[in-house]
Amino acid sequence: MLWLKQVHSTIVVDADSLANLEIEPEADASVTGKADLTLSVMTADCAPVLLSCHKGHVIGAAHCGWRGAKEGIISNTVEIMQNKGAHDIKALIGPAIRQESYEVDESFYSAFLDDDQFYKSFFIPGNRTGKYMFDLPGFVRFKLQEAGIRDITDIGEDTYVMPEKYPSYRRHYHTGEEYNCQILSTIVIKNV
Repeated sequence: MLWLKQVHSTIVVDADSLANLEIEPEADASVTGKADLTLSVMTADCAPVLLSCHKGHVIGAAHCGWRGAKEGIISNTVEIMQNKGAHDIKALIGPAIRQESYEVDESFYSAFLDDDQFYKSFFIPGNRTGKYMFDLPGFVRFKLQEAGIRDITDIGEDTYVMPEKYPSYRRHYHTGEEYNCQILSTIVIKNV
């Protein structure tokens, strides 16, 4: 299994070029065409995205926080997959914080609109003055579509409101509950 030292970046590792899989590369996504090499990402509100070409011979895994998604982690991952021969890529968006749970401030909102006024469509007014609710999975879906992916499945589960099933860093911060685990999302090409 390839583990990453995730840093909320746009860095994608081509796992096939790594000489030593025991050293965790600093990156937020990985791609492989090798069978039996499991790609993994850890999340706790950010969106895990698992990708595969239609023939299943090239796969990818991406940790998509708001920063990485905004700056290009998805397009970078898709580009490396395509360079390895992937076509007709499909994607799965795993459990992540949903819009009804993801309150952000005016500076967060403005930073998105400074990049593109269209991004306003991923925000709704919050319950408090100067606050907005951000749709991270919707934004990730948009970035996947922008990268040419049309076959997208979103499992639609909110990490924040499902304490019996998922850890949530934001819920931990708000409730003071112990935060000591993350969600592991993996993908592998099985050699059959």
